Amino acid sequence: AWYPTWASGSAYAIPLLAGAETVNMEFRLVVVRFKDAYGPVGFPYLLLKMRSTDVKGKQWEPLPDEAKAELAKIFYDFAWAKPTPTPIRTWVTIQNLREGRGPDLMQTQERLPDEESLKVLFEDYLDMTPTQAFYWASQNIHPQKTPSELMPTEPYVQASHASPGGMWASGPPDIAPPEYRWGPNRMLTVEGLFGAGDVVGASGHKFSSGSFTEGRIAGKAAARYVLTQARDYRPAVSNDTVERYKEVVYRPLEWYHENKPLTTTPEMPPAYTNWFEIHPNYLNWYQLLVRLQKIMDEYAAGWGMLYTTNMHLLNRGWELLKMLEEDFRFAAAASLHELLRVWEVYHRLLVGQAVVFSMMNRKESRGYYLNADYPYIDEENWHVFTHVRRDPKTGQWSFRTSPIIHIIPP
Repeated sequence: AWYPTWASGSAYAIPLLAGAETVNMEFRLVVVRFKDAYGPVGFPYLLLKMRSTDVKGKQWEPLPDEAKAELAKIFYDFAWAKPTPTPIRTWVTIQNLREGRGPDLMQTQERLPDEESLKVLFEDYLDMTPTQAFYWASQNIHPQKTPSELMPTEPYVQASHASPGGMWASGPPDIAPPEYRWGPNRMLTVEGLFGAGDVVGASGHKFSSGSFTEGRIAGKAAARYVLTQARDYRPAVSNDTVERYKEVVYRPLEWYHENKPLTTTPEMPPAYTNWFEIHPNYLNWYQLLVRLQKIMDEYAAGWGMLYTTNMHLLNRGWELLKMLEEDFRFAAAASLHELLRVWEVYHRLLVGQAVVFSMMNRKESRGYYLNADYPYIDEENWHVFTHVRRDPKTGQWSFRTSPIIHIIPP
């Protein structure tokens, strides 16, 4: 995967637990990549001017005008943009798979006439995605002779790289309108809590260098806040609060050792639970994780459903996520490492709830998934930012929208 498998969403979960608002969490990123090896396709499209077709030979990238005209019925003027917007490129690949014309094929052999062009291709992938070069070699695929399969990725929850989902942050004082500014630059909707990079949403094209720059901006703003507005603040945490949190955090360890004798599963090494055991009283972190993954894939427009959902699926998915949250009281950990894993899964669960609750409330299809009950973009009613918030005292979720104010006119 592009993001490391241990990325647990904690940068979203911690603000959510504090009561901070999200923005556009329904917009997870799905991109087209080389199948299995995950090499990005923007580089061969834009630099090497390669094209892709379906398995029948019909060209889809660059998009022919007749295809754009058809796609304009769904995506309006966005279909005519150059280069093809990522959501539309992804949509085309998904449709070709649905209709039996997939997978799409990158016609690499057409644009690699000599050894120098092949060297450029391999150097770039060895620099950013070495697995792509390894995959070609291991699968007997010679890019100068054979096209390569393309596939859409699993959905990513992130706040950069063509995806606007994340936390809602106060804007810069020099250009942000009052609706987007309530405190220092990059402060979230919780006083004194700052974010940057993949934490902060509504800024999908900051990428790596932009995320680095935003980190410097947020760091300076936070330091200035501490030295000015919060200079007299003194945190007060009672011993009772500390003990209560210790009890909550370490409960999975205690629950495991209390219930371990009840299992009939063969003995595991001291630091591990058996991932596949069926125990009457506890769930280990891997079982919780698989359950969460199954819910998000099957109910929240995941890869296995070709990124399609509907209101019945979303409402049922929400019920299942709430049930999973209830069952966390049975979470068990055999070691400190497994304790870490349990709480990482809980953070992922909170992020999943934020995603599904946002999807339930946006009554249109925009971005990288299809809500079959609302299959089109609705500019009149849903040209807005969406926000969800989890009340830290009650655990209840709320939803609101805010206007999209075009600081630079479209």
